[in-house]
Amino acid sequence: MEEADDPRLLVCHECWTLLFSRDEYRTVCQSVDESVIYEGPSYMIPIKAVEDSAASGCSWCSFVLSGARRETNPVPLQGEYLTIEFSSFLSRHMSTPAGINCATAIVNYNVLSGTIFVREDSVARDIVTAREIQTHFNSDRASNQILEWLVDCDGHATCPSIMPLTLPTRVIDVSPADHPDMPKLVETKGATGCYVALSYCWGLDQIGLTTTSNLEMRKQQLDLRALSQSSRDAITVTRSLAIKYLWIDAICRRQSNRVSFNV
Repeated sequence: MEEADDPRLLVCHECWTLLFSRDEYRTVCQSVDESVIYEGPSYMIPIKAVEDSAASGCSWCSFVLSGARRETNPVPLQGEYLTIEFSSFLSRHMSTPAGINCATAIVNYNVLSGTIFVREDSVARDIVTAREIQTHFNSDRASNQILEWLVDCDGHATCPSIMPLTLPTRVIDVSPADHPDMPKLVETKGATGCYVALSYCWGLDQIGLTTTSNLEMRKQQLDLRALSQSSRDAITVTRSLAIKYLWIDAICRRQSNRVSFNV
């Protein structure tokens, strides 16, 4: 559905008046202290009104109804009204910059939790601070989003500062000075620098491993065609972030010629 020019038109009049126009809602969306639970608006609304608004296209009423009628722990809808409470909730692993942007809606004592976000071009962008995660990694939007996250993370008290560290024994130079489009393995010899580390499941498709037979050749140039898609994507992303080095276990550590893993 095409987004309206006015955020008030994205939801029904009742939802805008009772929830989204209120200062308490904006506090939940823009909260920045992860140790505090921000109480949002609470209200009661006739079930019939929610059903009618959902049928007319109100996204919030549709969400409330879908959550209320889900198969697990369904909300009993025998009464005439729904009681809806809205607040942030503490979640150490689900935070999204800037602010918590994770909320709990309690509908007749049934907890519905989710992450609040909008697109960058949304008319609600000044109300909701979080943005959708960019899945097209080889794009300016994805690179900008990652850089924004790094800046935010660097300001978190519980996150380590971004600074040069002693590099692993070998790393991939994703853009060598002599041939920027030809990544290669380099022996770091105790040098320091910033690098990206790829963490992923190898799975059964163990291709592109560095072994005794190809180590010296890879110090001259990495044949991208021989690498896994995950490794090639990681090289592309590291370049887009203007970070020189990348560490991938399968490539930077010399593997046995016969490798077996339990998956």
